[in-house]
Amino acid sequence: MKKIIFFTFFLFLGMYFERHFYEVKNFKTFDISIFSSCLLITFLLCKKISTNICNLTSNLTNKIDLYFVIICFTILCIPIFNISNETKSITENRNLAIHPNLTTETGLNLKFGEQFNSWLSDHFYLRDKLINAAKNINKSNRYYLADDAYFDKEEELFIYIPQLYGTYFAPEKSTLKKIKNNVKKLANQLSETNTKLYIVFAPQKSSIYADKLKLFRFLNKNTVANLLKKELDNISNLKVLYPLKEFKELSLQHIDYTHFYSDTHMTDFGTWVLYSDLMNIIQKDFPRIKITQLNEFKYEENKYVRSMATSDYFLGDMNQRTVNSEKYLTKTYKHYDVSKMLNKVKVIDDTEGASEKIYYHKNGSPYKAILMGSSYVNKFNSFFNFDQVYTLQLNKFLDENRDLSDFHNTISDFHPNIFVIIINEGNAVKYLKKLYH
Repeated sequence: MKKIIFFTFFLFLGMYFERHFYEVKNFKTFDISIFSSCLLITFLLCKKISTNICNLTSNLTNKIDLYFVIICFTILCIPIFNISNETKSITENRNLAIHPNLTTETGLNLKFGEQFNSWLSDHFYLRDKLINAAKNINKSNRYYLADDAYFDKEEELFIYIPQLYGTYFAPEKSTLKKIKNNVKKLANQLSETNTKLYIVFAPQKSSIYADKLKLFRFLNKNTVANLLKKELDNISNLKVLYPLKEFKELSLQHIDYTHFYSDTHMTDFGTWVLYSDLMNIIQKDFPRIKITQLNEFKYEENKYVRSMATSDYFLGDMNQRTVNSEKYLTKTYKHYDVSKMLNKVKVIDDTEGASEKIYYHKNGSPYKAILMGSSYVNKFNSFFNFDQVYTLQLNKFLDENRDLSDFHNTISDFHPNIFVIIINEGNAVKYLKKLYH
C-alpha cells in the first residue's frame, strides 16, 4: 500500500512538471514521441524512487530520517512547480535562454542537454526572488559577485568577469594561428579593392584599473590584446591600435572618466580619445580626413550611463546585475550631443546584437567606411564622421553560425575606402577567431 501511495505521488509530481515542460512556446502542436518519452522517463523514475522509499521506511527505526529525505526531495522539486515563460529578465537587463528543440534541420540536437540546462536555469520558479535575496545578503560585503558581475564598494568599481578573464588569459597557439589567418584573409581581400584595414582593441577597466582589482590575481600580467597586436603587426594592409598606456595615464590625470564605473562601456570622452587615436593613424593614409573635436558639441552632466548617443540614461549594466541601486552612482560624466552630426540612418537589419545600419553624416569626410565589432561600435560611430558609414555589430552575428563570408557581397557593393574592426579587448579572441569558419 505504501509503495502505491508513494508511486502515485511522484507520478503526479512528474506529470505536473511535464505539463510545464510541454507548454513552452516551442511546442505549438502535440508531439506523441516527446510526450511518450517524458511519460516513460517519469514512470521509471517514480517506480525506482517509490521502491527505495518503501525499503527505507521498513528499515528505519527513526522516522525523522525519512521525513528529512522527503523534505529535501520536495525542496529540490520546487523550482519546476511553475516554470516561467518570460523572454527577458528585467532584474538582470538581459534576454533569457529559449527552450531548445530536440531536433534541428540537420538532425538530432547534440547540444540539447546543455541548452536545456541553460533554459531551466533561467526559468525556474522563484528565480527573481532568489536573485534579489542574494543581492540583499551581499550588500553587507565589500565585494559583490552576482551574475558574472563584480563590484568593489570601496573602489566603487564594477567589472564584467568574463571580459576580465578574456583580458588576461592567453589563448593557445592554435587559436593565435587561427586568428592571424582570419585577419590575413580579410586584409588580402580588402587590398584587392584598395580598402585599408584597421583593427582597434579598446582598453577596458580590467586592464586600466588592474591595481584596484583586489579580489583577483593573475600570473599573466601582459594583456591578450598586447599579444594579439604583436602577432598581427606584420600583416600587410593592416594597422593595429591598442592605446592602453595612454588610457592608464588619463585615469591618473583625472581630466575626465574614460569608462563608466557602473557599466562595461566607454564614456563619450573615452570614445572620443579612442576615435582621435585611430583617426590620426587613418589620416596618414587619407590626408583629407577631418578629425572631430569634443569642443564642437554641447554637453550635459549627470551620474547615469548612456551607452549609445541616442539611448536613454540608466544605472549601468553591471550596477543592474549586482546592487541595482542609484546609491553607488558617485561619478559625474559629461554626455555630448554628438547625434547632431547624423543626417539620416538607413536600417538594414535591426536585430539586437547583430544590427546592420548605414549612417549618413553631415559634412562628413568624402569617404565611405565600414565599422564593425562589439557593442562599442554604437557610440564610436557617433564620432566617425564620413559621408557614409556601414556598421555591423558582431555580438550575435558571429554566434548565429555566420561569418564574414556572408558579408563579402555587402563589402563589394558598398565599395568602402576604410574598414575598421573595433573590439573591447576582453572579447578580442572570441570575435577574431570566428571571423571565418
